[in-house]
Order: sequence, then C-alpha cells, then structure tokens
Amino acid sequence: MRSLILCVAIAALLAGCAQAPDHSDPWLSFKYGAVCPDLTSCKDLTDITDGSEADQYYRAIGAENPDGSLFIPTFNDWKGTFGISANTPVEAVYANKLDLQLGRDMNCVESHQTATNTTVVCYVTNYGPAPFDGVRTFQENPNWPDLDKGIRDALGGDIHNSFATVAMVYNSDGTGVNKDKVAFYVFGPTDGNGNQPLVRAAALDGEGGKTNPRMCMACHGGSYDESTHSVTGANFLPFDVQSFYFGDAPHDLDGQQDTFRQLNAMVLDTHPNQPIQDLVHCLYSYTVDPSNNCSTLDNVHTQGATIPDDTFIPADWSGDKTSKNIYKHVFRNYCRMCHIASSVSFGTFSSFNAVLVNSLVCGSRDMPHAEVPFGGLKGETRPFGFWMDGTAKSDLQDFLKSVDPKACQ
Repeated sequence: MRSLILCVAIAALLAGCAQAPDHSDPWLSFKYGAVCPDLTSCKDLTDITDGSEADQYYRAIGAENPDGSLFIPTFNDWKGTFGISANTPVEAVYANKLDLQLGRDMNCVESHQTATNTTVVCYVTNYGPAPFDGVRTFQENPNWPDLDKGIRDALGGDIHNSFATVAMVYNSDGTGVNKDKVAFYVFGPTDGNGNQPLVRAAALDGEGGKTNPRMCMACHGGSYDESTHSVTGANFLPFDVQSFYFGDAPHDLDGQQDTFRQLNAMVLDTHPNQPIQDLVHCLYSYTVDPSNNCSTLDNVHTQGATIPDDTFIPADWSGDKTSKNIYKHVFRNYCRMCHIASSVSFGTFSSFNAVLVNSLVCGSRDMPHAEVPFGGLKGETRPFGFWMDGTAKSDLQDFLKSVDPKACQ
C-alpha cells in the first residue's frame, strides 16, 4: 500500500509507475504480413530449415550454393569475399541506446571496382548481454541491457564475447542472381573452432531468433519478392549519433565525430531514399543554415564537420509547440530511425496521421515495432521505450485527443 501511495504522490514528476503493456504482433514482423499474432503462426519468421525462405534468400545472393552447401560458410570467409581483409575499415564503437541497446563494433569499407561501380561493405559485431538467452532459459535475458559492458566488450574485440554479427553489402552493379543493390548477412556466435558461422536468423530482442532478410528489412525498409527471393528498395540507415551511448574518451562522441561523418558519407554513397539523404545533410548542416534549407547543403563530405547537438527539427515539423514536441519527444526517439527508411516516412507533421497512429500505437500496440523503442515485454519496468517515457506519452496523448478525446488511454 505504501508503494502505491508513493507512486501516486510522485506521478506528476515521473509520469506514473509505468509498466510496459502487452504488444500484439511479434516485433520486427511486419515485413511478414500485418497479421502475425505470435511467432508460431509466422513460419517464415522462425523457419531456419533447409529450403526455408531464409535459405532460399542466401542462395539468391550467392552465400549458399544451389545444393544447399555454404559458399560463404563463416564470417572470415565473408570478409575475404568482400575485401574487408585487404582494407582498413572505418571503425566506430558505441551502443545503440534507442533501438537495440547493444554494444556495437561497426566497420565499413567503400571501394570502386570500376569507374562506374561503388561498393559499400559494412558489418557490426554485437557485444554485451544478449537480449535473448538461447542457451539456458530460452527467454529474455535478465542481464540485458548493460550498455557499459557492451561497450567494454566491443572495445576488447574478443569475438568470443560477441553473440552475433550482422552485415550489409551495397553494390551498384547488384549482388546475386537478382542483382539486389543491398544484401543482408547474419553470423552467429563462435563455434568450437573460433569461427562465426553464417546463420539464417538472429535474436535481437527477448522474443528470440527471427529470420534474415525480412527481420532486417523491418527497419532498413524495402520490399521482398517471395517468388524470386529478392530484396529491392532497402536502405543503409544513417548513423544518428544522438541516439547512441558512448564510452570514455577517445571512444566518446567527440573522439569519434569524424569517424561517424565518414560513415554517414558512405551511407549517402549507397543512394538511400530521399528522407535519409535529407536527414544526414541536415544533421551536419542545420547549425550552418538555421533557416532550415539544410538538406541542400553537403557538409557531411567536409572533414571536421560534426553533429554538434540535437536541436534539428525539420521545417515541416516546426509549425507550433505541438508539432515540435511530437518530433522531439516521440517521433525522433521512437519512430524516426525505422520510418525514415520505409514507405511511410512521416516527412511532414501533416502526414503523422492521428487516426492511424492511435490505432497502431494505442489500439493494436504494434508500434513502436521493436522491443527497446516499445518499452519491453509485458510488465517491463526498466527505463527505456515509449511506454516508459511519461513526456512522450503525454505529448502524444495531447496530440491524439485533439482528434479523439478518448485516444491513447
């Protein structure tokens, strides 16, 4: 009873003793169809058998041979195939606080095989407690997240302390039989010989493993052709440093600003969609041009250019206090990174449809569509995600009630 009284007494300051509600469809499942009530009913989301969708995708991009044997059996083989071993990657170490809460060792290399070809190859090795304990309990790992441990392990670089590496390749000439511009790869924990084997799924949240490539496409966007096993329209995502968590110098933000500038310049060289291009340009140019014509500038290709703060709000979201607060406290923190790569990018405040948002966030609770931005599994009390953020909930509720007084209860 005293706990309840205390909770009520400080509700104005802490926006209540919040717990995460239950969500509807599994996270990262929308690319498998909008109706997917649980993991067991979505075969392609979890099926890693021979001949499965994930298996056929790897054959289409050339990671597997037609007979099912692996053409790229391990992570080291992949690095050799795509020239990582022969080049010095641009490397950054951080934790992605707003989307996965993992320590990350990010590495990218850009090359030009011919005068007209551009190839950008990136891989990120994930460190720290894994969200899903697939060894002991086969449920969410109670030791996750631990951002400081994730960064320490990433800086240590011992691959045996990692639990998954995910990789992307952009090739302007295309990869595999379908000539996909962007291809996705997943490598699991080290085997008995110290190799990271190519695997068909990764567990990046407490629900467990979900298959490549459509798990990745939930945030990277694009369309999947089930008949040809081809990915089209997928994007490299921008490095939004204001959503990251950093270690001590020289691996803090200041010590890695130019590293992230180089990484974001590579993102632009993969020709992502226009909203991503505009965001990258504005993050590096907004303080240079506060009139908000920043998307026309190109400071990201200027050595020494930085992202100094997080004050940028697009002109189309700057109309009044309501739109600014929705952008700063809701969209920017819990929606932007995935939606900017999707066909529903919410590039303007007017496109942030109150009826649709109320239906998917407060009705079906399918959005945010990943565990960390959502706020965790049912009953979660750890302080991350929309449902644990009193300011974000209040701002969104005020906006939605302007359309429906009963919205987002």
